[in-house]
Amino acid sequence: MLLKGAGAGAIGGLLAGVFGYFAAEPTIGRAIDLEAAHHAGHGEEAEVFTRGTQQFGLIVATTLAGLALGLVFALVFAYVNRAAGTDRDGSWQAVSKLAGAAFAGVFLLPFLRYPSNPPGVGEPDTIGLRTWAWVGAIVIGVLAVVVIWRLTAALAAKGVDQLYRQLAAAGIFVLGLVIAFLVLPDSNDPVDVPAGLLWDFRLGTLGTQIVLWGGLSVAFTLFVSRRKAAVTV
Repeated sequence: MLLKGAGAGAIGGLLAGVFGYFAAEPTIGRAIDLEAAHHAGHGEEAEVFTRGTQQFGLIVATTLAGLALGLVFALVFAYVNRAAGTDRDGSWQAVSKLAGAAFAGVFLLPFLRYPSNPPGVGEPDTIGLRTWAWVGAIVIGVLAVVVIWRLTAALAAKGVDQLYRQLAAAGIFVLGLVIAFLVLPDSNDPVDVPAGLLWDFRLGTLGTQIVLWGGLSVAFTLFVSRRKAAVTV
């Protein structure tokens, strides 16, 4: 299961990297050009990595990140199945539900609280604060997903209609987002980039994450379904 999770995550990460290369990378290049123009005349900084190396590194990084996420995904999937007490191994419904929950908790809620910004946005002195704020948003997102899982399972056991369970899940997610806005610090760093470039970058980031989790869930379903079919035979 772990190997299949790692493989599925690597595939999802690779697909996300390729998507990001075409969707988000052009906006990164534009942001870097704007930053270079802004600092023109203040002395040129030595280029540590070429743009080609950075672009290749994007795909490598998303692949490795996907591999790590796939390992965690496989562990959580096995735990959820065992806790549910039902044999749902490899079912698309089970995998897609967990992938959707992971996407919402690990990425979407933090993203809504702190939308991603292109390079050059943010003061160097606030990197530590911004990093811990993002981690805090992830913790709140994961806790919200766990509460949703427990609550909807309890409501299902009591025979509550699916519509009301879904409304309860949406309410918990919104509550988690409200808590994130209330308890986490605001980002006061200036955003000195055109609005069009900013939203293109954010949409590219969102699309990259959708591709990552979508690719992971499809590949994981195929891998585990093949495993189940082999065991059955």
